[in-house]
Amino acid sequence: MGNPMIKVEHVSKEYRLGVIGQKIRWDRADGILQDGQTLPELYEGRMNEKGMLMALSDISFEVETGETLGIIGLNGAGKSTLLKLITKITRPSAGRILLNGHVASMIEIGTGFHPELTGRENIYLNGAILGMSVREIERKLEEIIDFSECRMFIDTPVKRYSSGMYLKLGFAVAAYLDAEVVIMDEVLSVGDAAFQNKCIQKIREISESGRTILFVSHNMNAIRSLCSRCLVLDQGKLQFDGDVESAVQRYLSVGLSTDPARDLEYQRRAFHKTQNMAHMTYIDLFGRTVFEMGEVLRFRLCFRVQRILEGLCLRSGVWSADGSAVAIGFARLADTREGENEVQICVDISRLLPGKYRLELLLVEMDDNGRMVKQDALRNAVAFEVALHKDRPAYQACNRDWGYVELPMSVE
Repeated sequence: MGNPMIKVEHVSKEYRLGVIGQKIRWDRADGILQDGQTLPELYEGRMNEKGMLMALSDISFEVETGETLGIIGLNGAGKSTLLKLITKITRPSAGRILLNGHVASMIEIGTGFHPELTGRENIYLNGAILGMSVREIERKLEEIIDFSECRMFIDTPVKRYSSGMYLKLGFAVAAYLDAEVVIMDEVLSVGDAAFQNKCIQKIREISESGRTILFVSHNMNAIRSLCSRCLVLDQGKLQFDGDVESAVQRYLSVGLSTDPARDLEYQRRAFHKTQNMAHMTYIDLFGRTVFEMGEVLRFRLCFRVQRILEGLCLRSGVWSADGSAVAIGFARLADTREGENEVQICVDISRLLPGKYRLELLLVEMDDNGRMVKQDALRNAVAFEVALHKDRPAYQACNRDWGYVELPMSVE
């Protein structure tokens, strides 16, 4: 390897909680803050002996010239803090960061726009804030305006822009920065679907020009499409550094229950308007959460009904771990009685390709005319995994490129 473009060596960042200038009382044993509240679960285990919150703890990695590095993790994992350290918005509490080139940042799209100035005037203002010279802005002005799709309104004050137009113009300015290192934090939330595709193509152009990119996103398809390597941050620590698909699978598995049996009584319900005449209380996958390709999934479901529901049915939806809908099925629940009920369900998942999935369960009452009344809904009832069968190596890593379902094929 040559001289890396970015070198992060044992970097940590700590923050003091509470009002600036006042110390916060921190009971390390009980996890109690100054006002008597307990520390949120997201930050448990991240307070050091001085009562400081460790936003990042001992992070080390290198980025080579021309590499597109993805950085993923749950909210609060430390992604934005890391980017702010690399861009020198703030300084690390420990460790050091070495840069071998000029950095262009897309952390806050549209930062510095003045509402009373026109779009054209804000291009000059925002470009100057981002480090562009007047000559450079003038040379790229027409390209920026064309890319933003705001030419009709370019001489109108941006206070009259829609939020989408505002962000489009901000991205367009940042996209034409000349820098060896480009940092992007959730930039694909910009505009509509067509403009987002346009942004992805622009990011590819930047990458193919030989520049180094740090790309932070919760959009796993964008991470897979754009990045050659990926970091996974969790609780302020670097949990994984390696190939993109392995990183995505590790990230997606966070928050998915690996328990084959779950108490559903007090689980958070999906956002559906329900009548609550039926309520799911327990699910059991008979001790399994991993199934090989070609198998079926069986589970036991317990539920309680407040009155006899003649047409009670169970809708079972299979979703990928990254939130994509995969399949759906219905089963009629015959002989339902008032009070406690238990059924065993068989779901044919034999055509699913390897990957992590979750079940969405919905209890509905169907009348004779096919009208459906929702009674109870669980978005994340239980998680399971489909593993590659040893006799089917051709399906290795098919999820990333081809989807989730195997199509039966034969030669005639």
